[in-house]
Amino acid sequence: MIKVHIMVGVSASGKTTISKTIAKKEKAIRLSSDEIRLDLINKGVLDKESAFTPDGHAVVFRIMYYLQAKQLVRKGNDILLDAQQIRLSDRQGIFNALKEFDCYFIAHVMMTDKAECERRYKKRDMGEDNFYPFQVPQRKTMDDRFKMFVMPTKEEGFDEIRYITEEEQNQNFQKACSPSLRGAERRSNPTGA
Repeated sequence: MIKVHIMVGVSASGKTTISKTIAKKEKAIRLSSDEIRLDLINKGVLDKESAFTPDGHAVVFRIMYYLQAKQLVRKGNDILLDAQQIRLSDRQGIFNALKEFDCYFIAHVMMTDKAECERRYKKRDMGEDNFYPFQVPQRKTMDDRFKMFVMPTKEEGFDEIRYITEEEQNQNFQKACSPSLRGAERRSNPTGA
């Protein structure tokens, strides 16, 4: 059975960082709405402003769900979708796109608190840790995003729901450090004490 991993969390909750670890561990092909959007901007299909409007989002998700995800699943690949997916309507698109296939749907829910998301988001606004090489237009506040958030359920179509705490995010970050960095840590404290 093909596994479809779906990241669920507000902006700056750690989805992209964790999704890379999960995709590698699960041997799933990672599809990122941010990467698709940036590619469309770079190719001139969308401009920087329209890429973040509801119409721009619709284009990105049609490509992600109905072209890329469907094509990969048809070929028998496990996939991971890296996007907010905070509303039920956001997630229904992927269930509809893949309804003809025998898939096992796994939600990975980011349990990052609002204060931490806001802290991370401010770093993006200051140009740190920002995926986009430009300032992203903000149409919703963090409060708006948390109010829109609907916890995924098995009733909507998930076979499994995994919750990822901030502690697990930090552990995954440590595991993702380069071997040379981990080696440097061991050399600075050879006894392990």
